[in-house]
Amino acid sequence: MRYTDLHVHVSLKTMLCKDSSARPSCWTNINVSETIDFISKNTFDSQSSLSQLAKGNCSLAVVALYPLETKLADVDLLQILARLVDKKLANKRLRQIKQNQWTSFQYANDELDHILSDSTHLVDGKHKQLKVLQNWQDYNPSNPDTIHVIFTLEGGHSLRYGKNEHANAEKMLDNFRHFRKRMPMLYITMAHMQQMVFANHAYGIKSAGKYYFVPKGSGLTDYGKKLIDECYTERHERKVLVDVKHLSLRSRIDFYAYRKQMEYENMPIIASHVGVTGISRTNHLYVRKLVQPMLRKFFKVVYKQVPGIIEGTFFNPSTINMYDEDIVEILKSDGIIGISFDIRIIGGKRKPPKEFLSSYEAYSFTSDTDSTLEVSNSEVDFQDEEGDEDIFDGKDLDYKQLEGVLHFANQVLHILQVGNRIGIDASGYVAIGTDYDGLVASLPEVPNASAMPDFSEKLINVFDNCGLQNYTSVGSRELVEKIMFKNTERQIQRWLTNSY
Repeated sequence: MRYTDLHVHVSLKTMLCKDSSARPSCWTNINVSETIDFISKNTFDSQSSLSQLAKGNCSLAVVALYPLETKLADVDLLQILARLVDKKLANKRLRQIKQNQWTSFQYANDELDHILSDSTHLVDGKHKQLKVLQNWQDYNPSNPDTIHVIFTLEGGHSLRYGKNEHANAEKMLDNFRHFRKRMPMLYITMAHMQQMVFANHAYGIKSAGKYYFVPKGSGLTDYGKKLIDECYTERHERKVLVDVKHLSLRSRIDFYAYRKQMEYENMPIIASHVGVTGISRTNHLYVRKLVQPMLRKFFKVVYKQVPGIIEGTFFNPSTINMYDEDIVEILKSDGIIGISFDIRIIGGKRKPPKEFLSSYEAYSFTSDTDSTLEVSNSEVDFQDEEGDEDIFDGKDLDYKQLEGVLHFANQVLHILQVGNRIGIDASGYVAIGTDYDGLVASLPEVPNASAMPDFSEKLINVFDNCGLQNYTSVGSRELVEKIMFKNTERQIQRWLTNSY
């Protein structure tokens, strides 16, 4: 079965390989030593080179441009790893980013040039091609030798100018218009891992330094509203959609309110590579500990695991994931939810998750009635517990016991369940957003994109045996076809034909 991907990186690892003159093409697999691969749980091995996408029968991919953030380049751990990965990753590039020799805007343009520089390649003796999809009538999914692509920008930092300045909204919007002209851009992910002027982000990475990426702001800003207005303004015969992935809970609430205020509710909401929490945002039953250290402007939140619908599975209740209220907003907007293939995001970690939350946004974390949460100010409570620090937050994953396909199916069933509550058949709104090569701990059964055909058959088998009829009238194979390609194709067709 062929498939589409709502969010994938084809160039991140090759972009960090040496400089542009010696950089391998995006068709190249970047493989690391077995030791590093074991520790990182397949984080550093290539997961979505163009060759792997071709072998996996990918017909259409939304390719993310992601310039590495300056704070991530600051991290000593990444500098060390760059030297260890068989000398393939170039820490010269990391130093240049750290020293602002490359602006994020320049880096994103260089990444686009890199992707487009090699449009054909031999894969297993067959000529494969990369084709940028400008018009829907040019899409030919029956051609197994062509990967059709459109693009997205991941992170508002991509729009920084000069030496990564970001105080002038108009200059950043000009950079955004530049990308809109250069490439067909389906959506933009406004926030990412570090603080940005458009909106506060959800905490998404701890292994690269606990305090580097702690959220500090509060919700959607005036700059963020200007960016949304620009997205929903038609240019070059189409608009740009907004992705809620990486937005903090407060930012998402503000975004939904701004959409309503400005009468943007006909615009589909994208959740490109997410997990779902399995609960309402007012449900505090699974919060085990909420700690605000003295003189610190953030909270540490430690959760209990949220049990899944399928026995043996769990949800991840961290605020980077979608609450039931988020799912309702996306379904009502006629949007789409791309489920991540990062086992940590979709609940596969064997120990309770934790995160950091901006103190300015703490009130968003309480229920509409009086909150029952008890906040500790004890430094002892704030300290990491035994085994809490682990490289790339994945060392505790037991790949022999994890059932990645079951966790993925569990996400789908919950979305269907939420849809049923509001009278919407959510089978038409779920898709794949692997986030492959975005430094993710991949599903153990699907270490990279070439294994996608096997994944689809395993997913059909799971749905055949989990009481699917209790959630939807759609059969197992039809549901998997919708998830694998039909739903993403419907959204992209609507976008390319400007049907909203």
